[in-house]
Amino acid sequence: MAMRSVFGAALLLLAGCATGTERGIFSEFGESLSTIGLPGRTEAPGRVTASDATLNAAPSNILLVEVESRGNQAGLVLDGINRDTITWRSPGDVTITTQGGQLIGTAGFGNDLASARAPAIGAGQGRVVRDQYHLGGDEEMELTRYFCTLAIAGAERVVVTGRAFDTALLTETCETEDGAQVENRYWIDGLGVVRQSRQFAGEEIGYLFIQDVHTGLR
Repeated sequence: MAMRSVFGAALLLLAGCATGTERGIFSEFGESLSTIGLPGRTEAPGRVTASDATLNAAPSNILLVEVESRGNQAGLVLDGINRDTITWRSPGDVTITTQGGQLIGTAGFGNDLASARAPAIGAGQGRVVRDQYHLGGDEEMELTRYFCTLAIAGAERVVVTGRAFDTALLTETCETEDGAQVENRYWIDGLGVVRQSRQFAGEEIGYLFIQDVHTGLR
């Protein structure tokens, strides 16, 4: 499958939907979009309960995000666009920030990913460098630098809220100078949209499993 090297077309489609009323969807859906709990909470992990049909028909763009290590899932609504950077917000006021489908920031999870430098992954192969910044115990930003190898693992059909997408699976295998290893996975559809991904947010949060419900489909 040919992969587009940029995601500009999808971002333009998104920009047309950012009207400032996105968060009104929370009152419409109530608890059906769930919340992502912080570490240490004792209640059962939240899950999205809205049906696929309801999510697909939502007036605002939605990401489904699961914290794998905690079993929590939430629907995050498009909250703002700044050039190629998109902020998504949950009913519990947790946010993630993406750039071309790549995770570059979190807030409200605990020991959040303050920022990241996302490499160009559109070529689908080669060596890249990924930088992640977290706030350390001394209130100073700590940099973790990953040296990564991109590879197309093959074609794969994924299902997001009941809709099937033919995608190319892109793997990003990374290692730090200290030998710590992580692997990010991106399922990229024919529009160049990262329709589904599994991305590392840091040692405490772990991996986020993200599904994009609406981008490029409006």
